[in-house]
Order: sequence, then structure tokens, then C-alpha cells
Amino acid sequence: MHRLETDVRSVPDTDKDARMKALDRLRNLGDFQHNVDVLTKGHGELIIGRRVPGDKFGADDFLPCRYCLTFFYRRELWRHVAHCNFKMSPLTTDGSSDKQAQRAGQMLLHGAGVGITTSALLNADFMAAVINLLPNDEVSTNITNDCLLTQYGQILFNKLGCERAADIRCRLRYLSRLKLKSAVRGGYDSLLNSEHFDTVVGATKELCVIATDKTLNGTTKFQKPHIALKVGQFLRKICQVSES
Repeated sequence: MHRLETDVRSVPDTDKDARMKALDRLRNLGDFQHNVDVLTKGHGELIIGRRVPGDKFGADDFLPCRYCLTFFYRRELWRHVAHCNFKMSPLTTDGSSDKQAQRAGQMLLHGAGVGITTSALLNADFMAAVINLLPNDEVSTNITNDCLLTQYGQILFNKLGCERAADIRCRLRYLSRLKLKSAVRGGYDSLLNSEHFDTVVGATKELCVIATDKTLNGTTKFQKPHIALKVGQFLRKICQVSES
């Protein structure tokens, strides 16, 4: 029925296992889009990976897997994530714990526009508390002109509230400074491409300020090593938003 569609034509024909996995991926993408529409409109039936006995559960009790996008009962999601067939590597443990799996699923939904105001129509409170109070410089201009950064800021604002507005501005400026240091053209989506991995590492080292002296065993020292830890955490979150 859809053999001329680009995504269908890319499904392999020779390897049976690879073909079935690719078709499952397409089916999961369609189910995810359907579920996002249901959650956005507030009515309809969710398509989930495994039914939960009982009738006391609502839409808020289910979250998508960060790897295959299938919805599961949020308290059982970590069990699936730990053994999901769509992991890039079976040794991957990131996001396998209960809280990590739920946070990743919530971030996917937020990035898809569920429960937040989209970047095209930014929340007025977010604009007043975060965007409008940014310093007038190149770093802030890069934030306001990038849809992914503003969407990430909106998600943080919905989660943390006005009381943490200064913290949100700080996170956005860290990410913006990284983008400017990397000198990669285009929006933040382009920076997150795997081909720029080494560029991001180099830009992070510049942010941390390489010290003139070295450690006793001859490795590089940094004047502000804590920046690398923060940027790594922020990049992981914004990658999830970009993916969704």
C-alpha cells in the first residue's frame, strides 16, 4: 500500500531479521504519532505495548520507551528499557533505572509538544521570566534565534517554574556558548549530528579553559572542569528533545 514511500523503500529486502525490525520501527513511529495526537487533543485510545490488568489507569500512567517509542505502564517501563531490542548496544545501561526511564519518556513527550506550549507560541510567563531577562549579547541572541534551545527552555520552565528562572537562563547560556565555540553553522539540531562529536568535545574543552600546567601523570588539567559535567547533562536532555 505504501511501497513508494521513502521510509518503506529503505526497508531491507534480503535480511529477514533486519526487515522485520525496520517494519516494527515504522509501526512504532506511527503508534507514537497517534498517541501524541491523543494526548494533545485529550481524547481517544492509546496504543500501548502491553495491557495492564484493571481499569484504574489513565493516559498519564503510560510513557514511551526512549529507544523504540512504544508506550508502557510507567512503573514497569524500566523493565522493558533494560532489554529493548532497539538499543544501539545491548551493553547500554543509560536510562535503565526506574527514574531515568520515566524522565526520558517524559522528555520525549515534552519534545513532541505534549503538555507544553510549542516554540512557535512561547508561554508568556516563560518569555517574561527567562527570555526577556537574558543579557543583551551574542550568547543570548543565539538562544532567542534557535527554536530547539527555546523549546528546551520552555520544557525546563514548565518543570521548574519561575523560582528557577535564573537556573534555566544559566543552562541555556551554557548550551549557547558551546554552540558558538563549535562554530557549526545552522541551528542546534545541526550541532547534535554525530559527525560533529569531536567538534563538541573540543568546544567543551575550550569552555573548561585548559590550564597551562598538567597533572603529575601528564594529563591535561582544566580550570573549570565542572562545566564539562554540566554541559554533558544538558546535552543529553536536549538530544532527547531533538529526537522527539
